[in-house]
Amino acid sequence: MATVVVIFFTALLLAISIQFIGLGQIQLGFSNVLSVQSQTLSDGCLSEALIRLKENQSYTGGTVTVGNDSCTIVVTGSGLTRTINTTGIVNNIIERRIEANITFVGSRPTIDSWEELTN
Repeated sequence: MATVVVIFFTALLLAISIQFIGLGQIQLGFSNVLSVQSQTLSDGCLSEALIRLKENQSYTGGTVTVGNDSCTIVVTGSGLTRTINTTGIVNNIIERRIEANITFVGSRPTIDSWEELTN
């Protein structure tokens, strides 16, 4: 009888451990999805900034809201060169940032460099 109880509790502990490992993997996967969404949002805001700069070279940035998520755009510099910094925020916790340096060729902004910034 004691052997059956020990085997039962061993199997139960094994099942609980497997369940927690599975939950951890699900949470990790969800965080990765949010991170990709934040990166995509930040990329989209960079595109938005380029469009606005093409229309108005004095554009200095702003906030773009997409559903419950948001992205901030900050444009600095003058003359023919600008630096664009975008920050995509998803679920108010996952943040990805991009910095791009651009040069105007005529009225068209052209990306010279693009970098994802780390915290």
